[in-house]
Amino acid sequence: MKLILLRHGDRGSGFGDVPLSPEGENQAQRLSEDPQLQTVDVIFTSPKQRTQQTVSLLAAKLNIAPLIEPDLDQRKSIESPGEFSRRVLNFIENMPRKYAQKTILICSHSDWLQTAVLQLPSDSPDMAVHCFFGCAEYKLLRDEGGTWDITSV
Repeated sequence: MKLILLRHGDRGSGFGDVPLSPEGENQAQRLSEDPQLQTVDVIFTSPKQRTQQTVSLLAAKLNIAPLIEPDLDQRKSIESPGEFSRRVLNFIENMPRKYAQKTILICSHSDWLQTAVLQLPSDSPDMAVHCFFGCAEYKLLRDEGGTWDITSV
């Protein structure tokens, strides 16, 4: 399995479910044209509008309907760090059963992506180096028979 972890584009100002800023819209446009993303088979996105906007142009170009997944949302204020980590890991562990031969793009938030990278089994001693994501930044991961190899793009 190939996994692409993507942080949403630059968000507008304000609180709550804020849409992309004009710069975030430009980032989404560039992502839709990125050659490394043209082989995506499945797109998962958090329920927040900024994540959905980030992948909408790419999804339209690839003729893929993004799957909105509540488990990809950022940590909720009522959620303990342990509960959040379990939610992230549960999502990742349940993916391989359905999508073992697919290239999967997950568009989420910095806290979710960081938690995912830090929990993935890996032989790489420097996974922590790869756990930070800038806006519209993505990283490629490959399942190497039970461990994950990560590449920053």
